[in-house]
Amino acid sequence: SPDHLKPYLLVTDIGRDIDDTVALLTLATYHHEKKAKLVGVVATGGVGVERARLTRFWLRKLGFRDEDVPVAACLAPGGKDVCLMPEGVPSEADAYLWAGTSKETAAAELCLTLADLYKGKLNVLVIAPMSAVGDAIKLGAERMQRGVARLHIQGQATVTAAGRLEPDWAAFNLSENQEASTECFEQLQDHMPFHMLGKHAAYRVTLKREDFKKFDQSAGFAIMEDQAKKGLES
Repeated sequence: SPDHLKPYLLVTDIGRDIDDTVALLTLATYHHEKKAKLVGVVATGGVGVERARLTRFWLRKLGFRDEDVPVAACLAPGGKDVCLMPEGVPSEADAYLWAGTSKETAAAELCLTLADLYKGKLNVLVIAPMSAVGDAIKLGAERMQRGVARLHIQGQATVTAAGRLEPDWAAFNLSENQEASTECFEQLQDHMPFHMLGKHAAYRVTLKREDFKKFDQSAGFAIMEDQAKKGLES
């Protein structure tokens, strides 16, 4: 039953390196195959509104209704202010973005809303700077502690002599907003497991031009190969 699927909130800086787009396509595949449930996306890492618009573009391409997957823009600075936009990306007004009580707090409020809704079952997959998660903790640490089942992070950690996890600043996603990363580790690690994938493990996954051609062929559009090439050139 779809009610028993693990719900996932994706935190992404989609729009430059192609890996975030691949991650979204992969999660969408699991969703449509009823192996997981994509319940929201936060776009962050600089130029958050542009990344949120791009996210909505891809979600529509992948068969998601706007009302089923809320998308919020995190306005925190940092990351890389490059967002490659293919033709057809909706404007901010047409992207059906999560409004929240204000643009500044929308991303954090979406994290908290989903944590409340899924009551200890929400999986948060962070493949971007931790800004929005840190903001959510500042607004409602106990709600995040109660509502999130697991925190999945693209990055690595160190372990102190006392057995505590600390962010490894060699990880780009953790170093971009060190205050937010520190807040996440301090406030959440006693309440949920952390699943971490360091860059050296990720680098072992090889993608070739032929793979992106296959993505385009299977999805019925010709975008992925072009976006991957532009990302390398930028």
